[in-house]
Amino acid sequence: MLKTKVYTSKNHPLVASFFFLFALVSVASNGCNDSTPKEKDLNAISGKPELVDQISGTDTKNASASKKTSTQKSSAVMEQLGLNDLAIEAKEIDPKIAIASEKEENRKRNATLDRQRRWIQTQELPREVWEVQYLGNKPVGYTHERTKGSAIGNEGILRIESSALMKILKANEKLEQRLSITSVEQTDGKLRSFEMEFAQGDTKEKTTGKVVIDRLRLQTEKKGAIQVREIPWRPEIGGPFAIMQSLRRRPMNPNETRELEMIDPLLGDIVAVTLVAGDYLSTPRLDGEQIRMLEVRSTAVFDKQRQKTVLWVDEKGETQKSLASQIDIRSFRCEESMVNRVRDAILFENKTFQPIPLTGQADGIETLSDVIFKITHTEGDGFRVIPQDEYQVLKSATPFDVIIRVSRPPVLEQDFEPVSKQKFVSDPSYRGATPLLQINDTIIKKIADESLANESLGTRPVQQLVRGVGKWISTKTDFIPGMETASETARARRGSGNEHAMLLAAVLRTQGIPSRVVTGLRYRLGSEPPALEYHAWTEFENNKRWLAVDAMQPSGEVNSTYIRITESAMSSLNPYEVMLPTFAILPKLSFAIDSPK
Repeated sequence: MLKTKVYTSKNHPLVASFFFLFALVSVASNGCNDSTPKEKDLNAISGKPELVDQISGTDTKNASASKKTSTQKSSAVMEQLGLNDLAIEAKEIDPKIAIASEKEENRKRNATLDRQRRWIQTQELPREVWEVQYLGNKPVGYTHERTKGSAIGNEGILRIESSALMKILKANEKLEQRLSITSVEQTDGKLRSFEMEFAQGDTKEKTTGKVVIDRLRLQTEKKGAIQVREIPWRPEIGGPFAIMQSLRRRPMNPNETRELEMIDPLLGDIVAVTLVAGDYLSTPRLDGEQIRMLEVRSTAVFDKQRQKTVLWVDEKGETQKSLASQIDIRSFRCEESMVNRVRDAILFENKTFQPIPLTGQADGIETLSDVIFKITHTEGDGFRVIPQDEYQVLKSATPFDVIIRVSRPPVLEQDFEPVSKQKFVSDPSYRGATPLLQINDTIIKKIADESLANESLGTRPVQQLVRGVGKWISTKTDFIPGMETASETARARRGSGNEHAMLLAAVLRTQGIPSRVVTGLRYRLGSEPPALEYHAWTEFENNKRWLAVDAMQPSGEVNSTYIRITESAMSSLNPYEVMLPTFAILPKLSFAIDSPK
């Protein structure tokens, strides 16, 4: 599989928000209209050419005449879809793919056999699918997919359009993200072209791709700059909706493993996908109805990154729901009426982003070495949602109340053992580059080099790196133009708490120091009445312990009012991965000072 580093994945402020992951595992269904005719089973008639011809609209007795008619129909559809240029080019191009090995020949043969089974029939067009994405019990986004065109013969032209939307409300500001993907394909799944548009605040990006013989020509436009490049292409590589098409074309059997390759328009690259089926289980849908569904685990690999998703597929190969397990986002197939009902509920409540009142004696708690918090969970789930470690110790718990002792001693005045002599116990994902933490970026390396220039602090590299990041960027208080990657934050030289934490994590990793981003709450200095506020900071591993630091603080230290809720290696494409779980539970929590000591 070709592996390339792509402009879109390395510099995108939000290259794939949580629901964008479903472009890789787009929910496959007949649409939300129960009256949609059932797809004819081509498996049962694959050995009967005359029946296959009947379904495809071809009469074997009048093959020549039918072929001419089919061509005319395809041309008319292409003209209707504005694809005349493609039609002219298709006549001029005679693709010849060189087979480098017997393995590639077998893969090509299997792909050809697979595509003889259509994933959609003419009577199903136009096909529409609606999905709602949930974080916990809150709807946070929705997706609409529409397929139109002609499914007559293998040369029929289909246009698949998918649009996705997520909205978050911060005080009186709306954060809105939109993604649209359009794919033009033949009925047998061969890609002709695609177009992807992404918008968030003032940030807009557009990528187009067009298959020309054995190359895929890509063009990306962002902030007035245009990048053009090509990657090798084979006809068996699927388009953006290849997973959905594969499952509809050939429903998987229990314990079956299936592999395929497809283009991911967000990355502008080819990804390798492995589908592993489990067993059929009785599984609830969004409306609560239990139906028999097959659990399918999907793993997409690109540029050494793995994105895992769980699909629940019915016996027809229609995905009814899915889970992006790394970010706890669930997607449910639904009717359009359901999307209409939840559309206005997609915005988070204002209180999700507002300071949370803190009762009890709070004066001076930021100077204490230990602070005891009483946390009340309205649904009696506080014990599960508040993590525990050596700095955040559980003292007692009831179904609704949790009492914890937070103790975060200063760490930056310590002398650290050199990285080369340490044996780290954390997962390698906390040390490498990710689409959000570009540790090989020249500016990020420059920040590290300049921070470490002071030889007098050679045994305290973390202290130098933390303060170096704090000096490099100023603080912004809004989310506009949205969450940015470490590379973009370094160049903008300003960032929110989340972006400070991400940039520091990247800078630490340039020195081989494992790091992660943490989100939770901290005491809001000067607030009246006393309150806690959402915040993000950074942790790094040293001598098998995770230590907390904050690049937004002049000292770089974290005090004992910092309450950790979740952490992330930031290895996915979604910068909101670490934020959303925290936002989801904050409205359910209340806080009090139990007894500062």
